[in-house]
Amino acid sequence: MSKIKVVLPARKIPDQSVVSKERGTNTYKLYRSMQLYDLTKNPVTFTSSDGAVFLIPERIQGNASFDTVSGSQELVWHTDTITLSRILAEWTEQDEN
Repeated sequence: MSKIKVVLPARKIPDQSVVSKERGTNTYKLYRSMQLYDLTKNPVTFTSSDGAVFLIPERIQGNASFDTVSGSQELVWHTDTITLSRILAEWTEQDEN
């Protein structure tokens, strides 16, 4: 299985994928929703709107922060050829329907 990097709009990249910004070196996990816990340990779910996605650093040190980017922003998707082939097949099937 060969590793590959693909530049795509954020809205096209599968949830929980590893990505980086086009000119960056830091890697992030991409999420469309995320769950945080308040001080009483109750879950609070945040869901993106209008195709926006959350970027959470893959390696968290100290206080963690996350970023939100537009679904149209291009990101570098770090994937492999098998996953890419599967996603391309899914897109082709959707286009045919």
